[in-house]
Amino acid sequence: MPALFRLVGVGGVTAYCALFNWTTPAMFIGTLLVDPLFQLLFFAYLGRQLGVADDRFYIIGHAVLAASVACVFGGTVAVSNERRYGILGHVLLSPRSRTAVFLGRALPYAGNDLLIAAFTLGVGALLLGLRIPPGALPGLAVTLAAGEGLAAALPAIAAEMLVGVAYAALAVVLLKVFEAKSRRHVSLDAL
Repeated sequence: MPALFRLVGVGGVTAYCALFNWTTPAMFIGTLLVDPLFQLLFFAYLGRQLGVADDRFYIIGHAVLAASVACVFGGTVAVSNERRYGILGHVLLSPRSRTAVFLGRALPYAGNDLLIAAFTLGVGALLLGLRIPPGALPGLAVTLAAGEGLAAALPAIAAEMLVGVAYAALAVVLLKVFEAKSRRHVSLDAL
């Protein structure tokens, strides 16, 4: 079991650092934190000018949007870079569990998402003057949504978790199917 945790944890972080090509912290901060914040400010001020929704709509919505874009883009870049640099074939041919390897690849991007969402939400609220009551922080940390409280959001959170588990299960099954097919056709890393 410790080898599995090491494969997922250390392997995922190492692959993230190697394949995402972060050369400086300034590049990370500019790309994943500053850019979404400026997009938030642009749309919030545009919404104010046009009279469409209030700042809460833009702050919460953009925190979720920025996090999801980073996750999808990051995961896509990771797999395409592994393929481009010729690593994907080695990953697929290794005797390790491909499910654990790809789970390890996904975890750093999930961490990015949490960081980006919290940063965009917090700094956006400060810059746009949104006051978040301290009692709302636990529910907000779990859902990134305003409303009637955590208890009212629990059914929606459970449904989203169920969707996430279903997608993860589908991904594991498809990974096994594609792996078997690529082995039969000898096309593990074909361009």
